[in-house]
Amino acid sequence: MIPSVQVRHLKLALFMLGVTLALFAGLSSSAAHAADVWTPQASGTTNNLSSVTFVGATHGWATTLGGDILATTDGGATWTAQASGTTLPLFSISFVDDAHGWAVGGDLYHPAVVLVTADGGAHWTPQASGTTNTALLSVAFADGLHGWAGGYNGLILATSDGGAHWATQTTGVANVYWLTFTDADHGWAACGYGSLGAKNAVILSTSDGGAHWTGQESNTAYHANLLSVAFADAADGWAVGKDGAIVATSDGGTTWTPEASGTTQQLNSVAFADADNGWAVGHAGTIIATTDGGATWMPEASGTANDLWAVDFTTATQGWAAGTLGTIVAYGAGATPVKLATTTRLSGPGGVKVNKAFKLTGTVSPSAATGRVTIVKTRLVGTKWKAAGSTKVTLAGGAFSCSVKPTAKGSWRFVASYAGTTTGSTTYKASRSAAKNVRVK
Repeated sequence: MIPSVQVRHLKLALFMLGVTLALFAGLSSSAAHAADVWTPQASGTTNNLSSVTFVGATHGWATTLGGDILATTDGGATWTAQASGTTLPLFSISFVDDAHGWAVGGDLYHPAVVLVTADGGAHWTPQASGTTNTALLSVAFADGLHGWAGGYNGLILATSDGGAHWATQTTGVANVYWLTFTDADHGWAACGYGSLGAKNAVILSTSDGGAHWTGQESNTAYHANLLSVAFADAADGWAVGKDGAIVATSDGGTTWTPEASGTTQQLNSVAFADADNGWAVGHAGTIIATTDGGATWMPEASGTANDLWAVDFTTATQGWAAGTLGTIVAYGAGATPVKLATTTRLSGPGGVKVNKAFKLTGTVSPSAATGRVTIVKTRLVGTKWKAAGSTKVTLAGGAFSCSVKPTAKGSWRFVASYAGTTTGSTTYKASRSAAKNVRVK
C-alpha cells in the first residue's frame, strides 16, 4: 500500500497534469514479446517516480513524488537514495555533467522547490525560487549557467547564473508541463489546451533564451494536453500527450503535424537520441519507438503494466524509463542489436496493383538471429496512416518473406519489426522497425 502522504502528493501531481491515474499490477499481455529489450531495475523504492535523467552510460538520477532523489553510477544496476532535504513532490531533474544538477517540484501550499548540487547529488542545497504556493513541473539546463523551470499557472523561471538568481518570464499559457532546450537560446515548452485562445494544446518556443515566448499551434485534438516535448536539434522535434497524441515538426515548430502513434494510451514523456531514433512512454506500461524520425511508431514490450512517466536516452541503444511504484526499466543492456532490411518482389509486371498479391521480403543481420518478424500494414487515408492488419512470419537463415494483397489503391506502408529472442547464450535485441512504402495502382 502506498503511504498516505504519497497518495496526497500523487493526487496533487495528477491535478496539475489534469489526468486520471490508473494503477495496474503484474505484467502486460505482451511482456513476452520483447522482454530482452527492456529489463527491470531495482530502484529500492515503491514511491512513484516522476523523472529520470542520465549523463552518459553510467551516471543517472530519478525523482519521486515523496521528495526522494535516487542515483546510480553503474547504469542502474544499483540505485541509492540521496538526501534531498524535502518531502514535497519532486517532478523533474536535469544534469549538465556528472556533478552539476538541479531538481524542482513543490505543491500548492509552499514556495516552489528548487534544489542544486555540485557533487553529483552527495549534497543538495535549496535555491530561492521567488514563488509562493505553486509547483514547478519541469527543469532544463543548457549548460552550467543557463536554465529554466516551468510549471503551474504558466510559470517559467529563468537563470543565467546557475540558479543563484531566478527571474520570471511571461508566457500567457495555462500550465507548462515540460521544457527542453537545445542551447542557451532555443527552447520549447509543452503546454495545456485553452492557452492563448487556442482550441488545442499550445507549444511555446523561444529563440532568445526565453526573453520572448511565442505560442505555436500543435494541431492536436480538442482538449488534448501535451505533456512532454523533445528536440533532436533546432529543427526536428516531437511532442506527446493525451489519447496517444504525437505531433512533430521539422522547422523548429513553425508547423506541427500529427503522427500515428498506434495507441490511445496517454503518453507522458518522449525522448530522442538523434533525429531518427526516439521513444515515448505512457500509461499501462506503454512504450512506442521509431527509427525513422516518427514516420512509423512501433510498440515495444516494457515488461510492466505500471504507468511510465519519464524516459531518457543517451544513445540509440541505451535508455531508461521510470514510473509508478518505483518502476525503472532499462533498454538494450546485454543484448546483441539486430538490423532489418526490407525489399519488395513483385508478382508480375506493371507495379503493385489492387487485390493482386506481391512478395514482401527482407533480411535480418546477424543471420544467426531466430524467431519471428511482424509485418504491420498501414494505408494513407487523407493525411493519416490507418492500420490495415498485420502478419507474422518466421525467420529462416536470416531472411523472411510474406505475401501481401493490398485491398485499395493509394499509398501503403509495410513495417517489419523483430521481436527479439535468445539463441544459446546470445540474446538478440529487437530492432524496432524497417519500413517499405508502396504505391498501389
